[in-house]
Amino acid sequence: MNVPAHVSIDAYDDLFFEEGTRGAAELPVASIAGGSGSLNLWYLSDQFAYASGTAASFAADASGNIYTSYNFSTSTCILLEEPLYNAEYSPTAHRVAGGTACGFSGDGGQGSGAEISSSIGQIAFDSAGNLYFADAGNQRVRRIDATTGIIRTIAGNGTAGYTGDNGPATKATLRAPSGLAVDSLGQVYILSNSAATGTTQVIRKVGTTGDLVFASTKQGTSSGTQLVNVANTGNLGLSFVRSGISGGNAADFSMDNNATNCNFAAGNVLNPGQSCQIGVIFKPSAVGARSTTLNLVDNTVNGVNRVKLLGTGVAAAKVSFAAPASTQVTAGAAVAVSVKVLSSYSVPTGKVNFTVDGKSAASATLISATASASIGPLTKGSHHLIAAYSGDKYHAKGQASMTLTVQ
Repeated sequence: MNVPAHVSIDAYDDLFFEEGTRGAAELPVASIAGGSGSLNLWYLSDQFAYASGTAASFAADASGNIYTSYNFSTSTCILLEEPLYNAEYSPTAHRVAGGTACGFSGDGGQGSGAEISSSIGQIAFDSAGNLYFADAGNQRVRRIDATTGIIRTIAGNGTAGYTGDNGPATKATLRAPSGLAVDSLGQVYILSNSAATGTTQVIRKVGTTGDLVFASTKQGTSSGTQLVNVANTGNLGLSFVRSGISGGNAADFSMDNNATNCNFAAGNVLNPGQSCQIGVIFKPSAVGARSTTLNLVDNTVNGVNRVKLLGTGVAAAKVSFAAPASTQVTAGAAVAVSVKVLSSYSVPTGKVNFTVDGKSAASATLISATASASIGPLTKGSHHLIAAYSGDKYHAKGQASMTLTVQ
């Protein structure tokens, strides 16, 4: 054989791999238990194996259907599926992701309409038949639901690096993820580089619990809705006994029924390979860190699945100009500007950025709740001045504006 690569095995002990001379191959191994029996090697009609010059990503699912990544330059990046019968007798491939463009797009829609990168690592499957692949060029791991064909990112935020352990997987950074596996509980294992240079690698695990982190939200106001995706990665129907938010600051979080399509009614089942979503809203009642838990009591192995809900309440900050005292200024001269940022909670810290007609003009750090800077000189006419406060750990963003008339 020449450069055999990408070994996988189906539920019937048929072993699949790629081989540089003929492409994809199948080797039934069930008959050689204990060292007896004979081996029959079948070469498959997978016209895309090795089509890119070297062994492309390749795997077989539980039914023996084979999957291959294929790319041509930067204009075509595709994941293809070929039924085993067709691979053995009549080659016919179906696109499951990608197309005649390479890049990153399409999450939340059909995989066949999404863009993927030209660098694809290992392909894997869970018990429900959902397909996972390491989209190495996009620094992400993505999943295609078996029932709906919807593609989603389950790990990585698109930035190369090694950060985010013990936090939400989709906010973590990965670096050229390559190896991939899924265990019987639906936990995903990812092999990726841990440094920009060298060969050091790390194996990271994405668990079945979730973290939903909200941006800092002003006390007493509602955030936008964030979504929790619930996917059945098992091989039996998923049924919910009950759901609810409890513990900690439970009153600060609520389910958005308009954005929730999970059916928690008695007797409803989420089939293997299906997914649904739960919408959650954050409305902090106090300033500071707020947290609670979304509990899904169900028929899974653990009997309950939990999502940690996290957010920070911040106080309102009032931004107002202290200078210039007049909106009438003189052409050709610099303009001294100053703002005060006040709050009933505590003294705000951070920075204030000044823009004139939408262009950055100056930046200043708050000292005793005051930020001062010099802008200009300005040309004759009217100019729109904005002072934007960036906020801090305990205070919300804010801004003030005024129109300057230059004479």
